[in-house]
Amino acid sequence: MTPAEVTAFESCKAQAENGDVGAQNTLGLCYYFGRGVAKDYVQAVNLWRHGANRGDAYAQHLLAHRYATGEGVAKDPMEAVNLWRKSANQGNAKAQFELGSCYFFGRGVEKDEVEAYAYWSIAGITFDSARMSLAMIEKEVPNYIIQLGKQRAKQLQKEIEVTNVTKSTEANILARKSPGVVVTKPAPGVTETPPTRSGDTLDDKMNSLFGRKK
Repeated sequence: MTPAEVTAFESCKAQAENGDVGAQNTLGLCYYFGRGVAKDYVQAVNLWRHGANRGDAYAQHLLAHRYATGEGVAKDPMEAVNLWRKSANQGNAKAQFELGSCYFFGRGVEKDEVEAYAYWSIAGITFDSARMSLAMIEKEVPNYIIQLGKQRAKQLQKEIEVTNVTKSTEANILARKSPGVVVTKPAPGVTETPPTRSGDTLDDKMNSLFGRKK
């Protein structure tokens, strides 16, 4: 643990204590990886739960991972699916990928290859791992599953668009009713959707945040 890490942690903590959801997400990563502070999975979970309860898609995804692995909270695959679904329905591509995986392997939800194909299809628009999974499933399932998956993907995209429009409208109404309220975004160094690929892991993002090179 370097002095620079401690300084970055304290700065992030100050922003988080002011209610910045992005900073709270990043602070949770600090606790999770032990950057600038001792590792504390429970504290990381508490921070992400706060953001998840406020409807933040990134926090929901991070928290879902912990329910899937049982780090800092009792393992609960069904709750992981619930959180990934909330995040995915807001357009989080990596949550869509994880939810598709849950459907494909039957983790925390009944196995459903059509839903798996659909979520991987929309996630694959921006996420390489989803495109790889999509190529794999297309070799393994009957053509009718693929066709149903494509139809379901179109339906999901429309549902996500409606969700995002509704959320944006609610945020604008809140901002007008409460002057000074700012809709927060993830803190610098952390993307809105959590990384899951080699070269794009949560640890990579923490290295970037604290200015560390591999």
